[in-house]
Amino acid sequence: MLSNVGFGVLDKLAIEFDQVFWPPKRSFFFIAPSCRDSSGLLNMWINQTVINDQPVLIGLTVGQDQCNAMCLSDDQLLDLGKYSF
Repeated sequence: MLSNVGFGVLDKLAIEFDQVFWPPKRSFFFIAPSCRDSSGLLNMWINQTVINDQPVLIGLTVGQDQCNAMCLSDDQLLDLGKYSF
């Protein structure tokens, strides 16, 4: 059954940067949490540069991490996204 997949919720954060500082040809990449206790919030990123030649990354968060993200303000979430690199 599809209901048993358990994927749940997915949330996205798009950030436009001044310039590309990531591998421009890579469609997506993951960032490992910096420590064992870190949640890994926003650890998958989609590279929009491949699609529209703009310095934009879209961060994804799912499951319990997404529920934790909902407790953050927009500014906190944006800071978390920018400084996860």
